[in-house]
Amino acid sequence: MGKKIALILLAIFLVAGSGAGTWFFMHLRAEELEERLEEEKEDELEELESRFQEERTAEQEAHAKEVTKLTEETSALEEERDRLKDELTDALSRIPAEQTVVIKEDVPRIYQQTHYEQYADRNDEYDTRQYIYSSLYSYPTDVVFVGDSLVARCNWAELYPDLNVKNRGIGADTIIGVRARVQSIIDTQPEKVFLEIGINDILMGRPVDVVVEYYGLLLDEFGMYDCKLYVTSILPVAASQNDSYRILVDTMDVNRQLAEMCEQRGLVFIDLWPAFAGEDQAMRDEFYYDGVHLNATAYKNWKEHIDAYVYE
Repeated sequence: MGKKIALILLAIFLVAGSGAGTWFFMHLRAEELEERLEEEKEDELEELESRFQEERTAEQEAHAKEVTKLTEETSALEEERDRLKDELTDALSRIPAEQTVVIKEDVPRIYQQTHYEQYADRNDEYDTRQYIYSSLYSYPTDVVFVGDSLVARCNWAELYPDLNVKNRGIGADTIIGVRARVQSIIDTQPEKVFLEIGINDILMGRPVDVVVEYYGLLLDEFGMYDCKLYVTSILPVAASQNDSYRILVDTMDVNRQLAEMCEQRGLVFIDLWPAFAGEDQAMRDEFYYDGVHLNATAYKNWKEHIDAYVYE
């Protein structure tokens, strides 16, 4: 419609004279320029808006990357903080607590206690060691190792120099003997007690059901006190040991029932049998020097299999 009007006006001005035609063309030219400027203005605005959006998107992406980077760095710092905190807590826990040394006089000897008189009379080493353990000790204690000669002949404090460790092993001791001295063990205020006992009961021919009964009473005795008890399986003897077949069979039977008793009582049972026995189920040659007692290699093996429990 606008072009038609323009053509009509053009014809009028051509008829009217050259002056009017000139004016008309100038007016038409002005409109064209105005339209072009308007178009250029719109293009420029669109370009500016597009550039603004691109810059805004780039800034948002850069900001998102920075936030992600800071989040990752913060997470890494928190992990490092937690690691250092755990290390500090662990280190502080290993600082020996202040020790209280107790010296008791007039401690009753085991042989003076009627219930254990017969046992003590035939085991002078037991009476002597138990007297010392009862009359001279310190507390608190991280770990106490309790048992017979297999425990007594190891220097546990050297295997665990970073802990306060006590050895309460007595050569030739039995389950009854340990039960008679539970109180002297508890007097050291142990956090953990590792118990290994029973081979001497089997060596002297006690029936399996009697050994298991005695063990149940011993576990219940320890259960009366606030310490964590870890029960170690009875170890195998060498095939060269007299009556080794009967001993090995009885020991495996006791261990099986002992594991069940521990499970029923919520106690930790540590089965060392596979770590020491060969294919014939007897003690492997590299672990003993007389058929029963252990050498340094055996104690190193023992330690490796209980470390996780000692340090948990």
